[in-house]
Amino acid sequence: MNVLVVNNGPDRSASPHSVQVTLPGGATTTGASFPSACTTSAQGTVVVCTFPPGLAALRTATVLLPVQISPTAPPHSELTGGWVHLASADDAVSPLRDVEFDIVTP
Repeated sequence: MNVLVVNNGPDRSASPHSVQVTLPGGATTTGASFPSACTTSAQGTVVVCTFPPGLAALRTATVLLPVQISPTAPPHSELTGGWVHLASADDAVSPLRDVEFDIVTP
């Protein structure tokens, strides 16, 4: 799974920002995430990645998570209830701070 954070500007970020990914039921993260400083809950369902200040305007930061679907999840179904939350002192009002997502099983 890829999460892309964009600094829409107009300035370079002055504060750290964190990205929290909560996976939907039936999905867990396995293996190493990127960046390597991300922390994962014991259940493998919540990952938090913190990025340092300095993200330039119109640049991106990326979180990469290997995700495993439960073998009991029905094929071609939707795992619902996933969330991505962005927290930054630089941007307290962005309409995209909280984004819900689903995963479609193979």
